Amino acid sequence: MNNYSNKKLKADMTMLLNLPQDIIIEILLRVPVEYLITLKRVCKFLFKLISDRYFASAHLDSHHEEDIFIEIMCVKPHIHGYSSIKLQEFKDMELKEVKMYSKGGVSLRASCDGLMLLENKRDGKQLYICNPITCNCTTLPRLETQDEVRDWVVVLDDSIDHKYKVVGMSVDFHKCFVFKPEKTTSQWTVLHTPFEESLVLSTQFPPLVNKEFHWLRSTRCVTGSKENYEPCIYSVNAAKVAFRETKVSPMINCRYNHNSILEVKGSLCLTDDTSPKQLDIWVLRYKENHNCQWTKSYNIILESELHHPIHVYSFPPSNYLGRTIILVHHKNQLLFYDLENKDSKIIDIEVDEGRPFTKCPFVHINSLVDWE
Repeated sequence: MNNYSNKKLKADMTMLLNLPQDIIIEILLRVPVEYLITLKRVCKFLFKLISDRYFASAHLDSHHEEDIFIEIMCVKPHIHGYSSIKLQEFKDMELKEVKMYSKGGVSLRASCDGLMLLENKRDGKQLYICNPITCNCTTLPRLETQDEVRDWVVVLDDSIDHKYKVVGMSVDFHKCFVFKPEKTTSQWTVLHTPFEESLVLSTQFPPLVNKEFHWLRSTRCVTGSKENYEPCIYSVNAAKVAFRETKVSPMINCRYNHNSILEVKGSLCLTDDTSPKQLDIWVLRYKENHNCQWTKSYNIILESELHHPIHVYSFPPSNYLGRTIILVHHKNQLLFYDLENKDSKIIDIEVDEGRPFTKCPFVHINSLVDWE
């Protein structure tokens, strides 16, 4: 940088710092995260302002336009590949790389607001929380249990201190593992769930709808000498660690890896394909006294036949709450589909035919948020 550029930069920074603080904040909220990281080094005032967790949260709300589809992890030591797409434009994917903490091999297990939960490939009970943009990474205490963990989620607990927590569900759904950073000693908490014996119906990553994560299961029911399994949805409020169960309408055909859970306009939905060219979407609506009703509200008519497996996703609520765009993944294509105006766009992707996304398909990577 030449002398003229240096002088101009100093003059611009002096002008910025002379503005009222609320104006400075409004300006900085529009600045991409990579430039904010550089600005933190300018002076103590900017460092303190940009490092503030409430500023990070406000900046995140202003920059939720890009999500990441993770396709490849551990391309080479500390370098991880991914495919990105801007949701507002739906252009073809771009292949990118990001530097990320990697002690040996890691797998992406969950993500929230730019924080990635990574699992040690050699030791599935050893987890790390990382923000690849800020380069901050925390090694969590190892989870000491003989139980296998089916799914991990990261969630913001904004009820008290605006901190994040990690929640895991055991394979049999009888135990829930919770970790939250504390000022004193932080350790894992093990909770026993009220869920009955059940079978897996969907291997999809549990979507977040109305602050709850949801799984499609089949519960064991015994009536006299007869035994059968009925589909239901297990829901966990990860912030409050509360559990509940919702029955699925018998009009919805539920089979293993046949249905997807998603969110449309803030409501929990379930897919069902009635023909090779049609996907129906049932919406769960709650009435008085906690009664619920499933209503077939949307359908997708496709130009070509679909063959299983079909995976349908909704985008994180913080991005698209109130909108009706969903994502259908089939073989090596992604179909972005608007349920209301029927607009669609198909994007080709380079993956093994029929292979679904990783357990955590959407990762926001334009964030200042840190774990502690």
